[in-house]
Amino acid sequence: MITWKIVVLEIVGGKTPGTIECPHYHECFRAIQAHNIKEAVSSFHERFKTLFPRCKQTSFDPLFREFPDIDFSSLIKGKEYCFFALYPDNEWRTRAEVRVARRKRADELNKTYKRPEETKGFETLPEKVKNKIFIHKEGCWLWVGKVHKSLKELYARSYSKGKHSQYGSISIDGKSWSAHRYVYTVLVGEIPEWGILLHSCDNRKCVSPHHLTVGLQVHNVDDMVAKGRARFHKKYKPKR
Repeated sequence: MITWKIVVLEIVGGKTPGTIECPHYHECFRAIQAHNIKEAVSSFHERFKTLFPRCKQTSFDPLFREFPDIDFSSLIKGKEYCFFALYPDNEWRTRAEVRVARRKRADELNKTYKRPEETKGFETLPEKVKNKIFIHKEGCWLWVGKVHKSLKELYARSYSKGKHSQYGSISIDGKSWSAHRYVYTVLVGEIPEWGILLHSCDNRKCVSPHHLTVGLQVHNVDDMVAKGRARFHKKYKPKR
């Protein structure tokens, strides 16, 4: 008999905040024993009849703590979702093991990306975009247009207030873009599906492609810790 664990992922608003590397889920009901996954699912359904009629079964990868079969981009904004997944207890990994695996994967993915040569300049941007950029003497291209609301406001039901994230926002041909991602895409090239843009200047309103590099969230966190901006780290230097 195998002991099975279950994870339940509940989504409010259609999308989970952040990247695929930080899904929001909780674990529960750890002590189900069964010979195979079909028997385990049947046992869970029997024990928790009120929960599982609204939950859809999916897969879960304990090594990365991700749900690989869920396409978050296809979820409808404003709709609530519930997924559950089962996996053998002996496949569970510690947080340290997960961090090592994610960093190794991030470094491997990053090696596959070669930044294109920049052949376009500021003048090639659409007029509506250029009008919302102020070029600072220190080199930042500061976005002076609309900014995104914070992730708390966008995705979490329990929050009604919150500061703006300060990332620029713009609509082009009916599609909503983060300003820095749009400028990078136009002037440099496509951003890999797995990647995010890191600010070397630490200014979220900056859209200069010279201050943006492609990486993953683990690289973003490493940069934050190295610069003493991580509240959870001993190097943290609070602003005064």
